[in-house]
Amino acid sequence: MDIFERYPNSTFLEKLRHPKCSIFSLPEKIKALYSHMAGQEDPHFESQLDCDPHARIWELMVAQIIHECGWEFQNTGTGPDFIISTSTRNICIEAICATDGKTDLPDSVPPLQNGVASLVPTRELLLRITSALATKAKKFSEDVKNGYARETDAKIIAISSSKMMRARAGYPSLGIKATLGVGDLFVIVNTMTEGIERTGYDHTPTVTRTNAPEISCTPFEDGLMDHISGVLYSEASIFSADYDLHRDSHFIHNHRAKVPLPAGTFAGVINEFNSKPR
Repeated sequence: MDIFERYPNSTFLEKLRHPKCSIFSLPEKIKALYSHMAGQEDPHFESQLDCDPHARIWELMVAQIIHECGWEFQNTGTGPDFIISTSTRNICIEAICATDGKTDLPDSVPPLQNGVASLVPTRELLLRITSALATKAKKFSEDVKNGYARETDAKIIAISSSKMMRARAGYPSLGIKATLGVGDLFVIVNTMTEGIERTGYDHTPTVTRTNAPEISCTPFEDGLMDHISGVLYSEASIFSADYDLHRDSHFIHNHRAKVPLPAGTFAGVINEFNSKPR
């Protein structure tokens, strides 16, 4: 049974039946994604799909990545979104889709204005990613306290920026900037020879907030998230004409995690490290 057959009353899925959606093969894309989740979604999936399709579709993408690694998962409905049992440990995954924030708050991502050129609001975008990460890091701590996860479990935050229209930042991604403190690319040019002397990336350990303390962009290095094994970050969106889940996703390892994961844990996506992989 495909997703359209299982949820015939979904208003979101009904919109995808429109002939215009076939241009980007949206019905086929979501059918393929749902095949990785079928039967494991929570009881409120249909209503949540209508209210927040980006978040539910991100869960389907995470399910695909898990299956492509050769794993099966459980969804208990009370603890982590995904629980994977491997031969050495359990891997728990919490999925979240970052948003632009409320428009009336000072640190929210400003809306695009048609016909008006503007700089990419990197500070605001970073704050939305760090906020999402902090929310799920706290959720994992609560899961351990409530017995839904164990200290010895590997814990992964899977975060999507697909809901934020201005989040496609190239390299380094917002996920890398928010966890490893990697800033923008710089180029040093010799004005005498006009040759490039050096290139690199700025170190940006914090991001400023309006009338509030700065937020760390190096939570792995600082030990603020040592209970988190890594972050699965993605900019992929099925609503994009060039949708490519593997190209637009990567796993950022936490080298100081209490339960680190080996290199290649998520073989289908790029693995990023801030030290030598274990």
